[in-house]
Amino acid sequence: MIAREARCSPYDRGDYSYPASVEAEIVALLGGIWSPYTGERFASVRETDIEHMVALSEAHDSGACAWSVERRRAFARDLDNLTLADPDTNRRDKSALDAADWMPPRSRCVAGRENP
Repeated sequence: MIAREARCSPYDRGDYSYPASVEAEIVALLGGIWSPYTGERFASVRETDIEHMVALSEAHDSGACAWSVERRRAFARDLDNLTLADPDTNRRDKSALDAADWMPPRSRCVAGRENP
C-alpha cells in the first residue's frame, strides 16, 4: 500500500536554502552547461535553472517536513539531487511533480552524470 503524503508543517522555501556556489559544482559534475533532462546545451548558466530532481515541496510533503532546518538545507544542496534544466522544463513541465507524475523526456533514468 502506498502511503498518502502528509504535510506535517507548512512548506517554507527558505528552510531549503542553498548557496549560489552550488551552481558551479553542478556544472563541474555535469562536465559543462547542459541538461540531462533534454540533452540541451547552453551558452551560460543564465539560461538554466538549478533543478532539484526530487522537488523540495514534494520532499517536504513526503516526510522532510519532520526534518530539522539543517537537514532540509543539506538536502537542498545535495549534489546527488541537483542538475540543470531549461526554465520551461523546470517550471512548467516538471514543477513540483514527483517521479510518478513526471519523468525527463530524454531518458527515464539518468544513470550517472555522463556528458552526452
